[in-house]
Amino acid sequence: MKSLDVKNFDDLKDVFKLMVGEMFENGIEGELDDELSYINYDYCNKEGENSRNGYSKKTLKTSFGEMEIKVPRDIRWRI
Repeated sequence: MKSLDVKNFDDLKDVFKLMVGEMFENGIEGELDDELSYINYDYCNKEGENSRNGYSKKTLKTSFGEMEIKVPRDIRWRI
């Protein structure tokens, strides 16, 4: 806890919000890995026409307050 600089309950809430935000981001990233059938930067095993296309910022409203997360995007290339 000392390395996180938690001195009071509000600091603890902020740390918890960061942890929950990372959990959401990792979960969404995993869903995209499954949907695209390859993990990020593993183009050798890529199958299909969909590709990753950066991130969008989204704001989640929680009981601990609002938190901003990165949501990965994908795009289907048509030729």
